[in-house]
Amino acid sequence: MLSLILALLAGSSGQAESQSPARTRSLECRDGETIPVRVRISGPAQNILTAVTLPDLVENVVSSWNDRELSVEVQGAKLFLKLLEKAEGHLDILTTGGMHLRLDVKPSGDGEDYDGHLVVKAVPSAPPPAALQKLPDALELVKAMRLGRVPAGASVKRGGDAAVTTAGDVECRLAYVYETSAYRGYVIRLTNRAPKAAYHVDVTRFATPRLVLIGAKSLVVAPDESTFVYLVLWK
Repeated sequence: MLSLILALLAGSSGQAESQSPARTRSLECRDGETIPVRVRISGPAQNILTAVTLPDLVENVVSSWNDRELSVEVQGAKLFLKLLEKAEGHLDILTTGGMHLRLDVKPSGDGEDYDGHLVVKAVPSAPPPAALQKLPDALELVKAMRLGRVPAGASVKRGGDAAVTTAGDVECRLAYVYETSAYRGYVIRLTNRAPKAAYHVDVTRFATPRLVLIGAKSLVVAPDESTFVYLVLWK
């Protein structure tokens, strides 16, 4: 009788030692990365789950697994994986935060540890330099020039009323110069010096190969009045 009890205890001890230990680990991942996950195979008398905690709620799970191989349950931001037989494959996860991750699921070998709980954290993205946080496009730049504002990511300086061109009764002087990483904007004061005749602005006279956008506050300038012409050029 005693020998039978000792034999049973020895058998139980051997079975416990053959079981691989569960591990808890945490890792940071970027969108689109593949994460290796080791899952222990469950048997008729063993229900062994691997929990995967994601940065956001699970929105969708794309799987090509056979139901007889892998069981997947979703609860909020957690996945519970149960491997039913020796097999391996992928699970594609999309979270409500727009993050896509791929789980590379493989069974743990005899005596190897497995993932009891895997916590996935999103890698925080470094904020861009202040000057690059908001770069105005050409249209935004023209709007700012018309309103006399300086958009984020741009600088402005006075043009010193430098003469741009003079033709007949029309005088053009540089009022302001705007600078961004991609564009240079010019605000030109156009004055009609004619005593009686109105001047119709022909914006095509300012065309250059680097011209992106052009505009004018008014296309008709009364005698001895001024308007502004706005040019945005590629650097």
